[in-house]
Amino acid sequence: MKIVVIVISILFAVSAHAQINSAALDDACYQPLVGEGVDTIYGSKNGGLLGLQVMNMGPWLDESYGRVGTFGLPGHTAQFSTFKTGTDFDLHDLKEVESFGNIDLYGVHKSQIRFCHFRSQKIRDLLIHKTDEEKIYWADENGKFDSSRYTILTSPKQGEYGFSMRYLNPSYTGYFTSDTVEDIIQGGYTWSDTDADTTFIFLYRGTNLFNQGKLALPDSILSLGVITSHDYSYAVKMGDFRGVGRNDLIVRGHDSSGFYVNLLYYKNDPPFSLSKFYSSITNDTLMTLWENPKLQEYSPRLLDALCMQAFKREKGDLTIDYLQVFETKDNRDRSLWIFKGGPDFGSKRIYIDSPSYLIHHPRKYDSGFNDLADWFYPN
Repeated sequence: MKIVVIVISILFAVSAHAQINSAALDDACYQPLVGEGVDTIYGSKNGGLLGLQVMNMGPWLDESYGRVGTFGLPGHTAQFSTFKTGTDFDLHDLKEVESFGNIDLYGVHKSQIRFCHFRSQKIRDLLIHKTDEEKIYWADENGKFDSSRYTILTSPKQGEYGFSMRYLNPSYTGYFTSDTVEDIIQGGYTWSDTDADTTFIFLYRGTNLFNQGKLALPDSILSLGVITSHDYSYAVKMGDFRGVGRNDLIVRGHDSSGFYVNLLYYKNDPPFSLSKFYSSITNDTLMTLWENPKLQEYSPRLLDALCMQAFKREKGDLTIDYLQVFETKDNRDRSLWIFKGGPDFGSKRIYIDSPSYLIHHPRKYDSGFNDLADWFYPN
């Protein structure tokens, strides 16, 4: 699989050790190689954005290079659009720019847009999380989408005012019960005027989703009983951190005051069960506040994370790394901590004083850096 390395919206200096040397890549393209002169600059031209919330969508149908999706392209300002990459890729002359059907995705964060194999390895359908709704748009035989072809994930559990589908935001997708078709883990709580709402976690099997029509019910349910409000809202970062071919999951934890200060980790190893999943995201700690006293007690920047290949790897190795922005007590806010993925990732805790690599200020990353770029090495 060939993926062109692109960074859009922030302009970066070209590394002297670039992995791709091509006239197709201009000075706005940056190929990071951690530990060897990583540097950045900001573009000075106001309004010079190519787009927002850039997504690597991977090869599309029979294409051999990755396709890119983004909001705000010229002529497509209020729409999600895609364009083609390849050996003739040129930032100033984008190929095959097209809007994403008639589906309204404007304002949806890129982490809430997911392309998944719910039916087979050959078809990628679209899952989006919008407010309290999880919705799948089904691709046609040409990989195109239309707002009339959809399925909404629903709950058999209802409170006085219904059900709030927001246990995970966005949902967690991956190969859980099958090696070929992806499933969805989501949940929420019954909605009423009392504090006695019950929280549930649901498993939707990919093999059953399409055939359920416009509304899909979960295949398995785990009741968590009555829990407090800060227990059921997790920020989700998923990826193949161990190089096993399955998405693991990192979630925000909290202390007794409800502040989101800890990170927890779920290893997606078979056999799968909802009870094992819940036990991991409440007990398997990846990082704690008390072991990192330089962290601020309240660190909303635990949301500011990026999952990508920051370190160069051997051909065919798709293991990704975990990049995090923290708020600290020692003036390192908005630096970028990089923790290298690998077979042992998650087997021991991570610490802000011993990252695999730290991109330190004064070259600071703003709080929205993860909205602006996707970086990938070619394999």
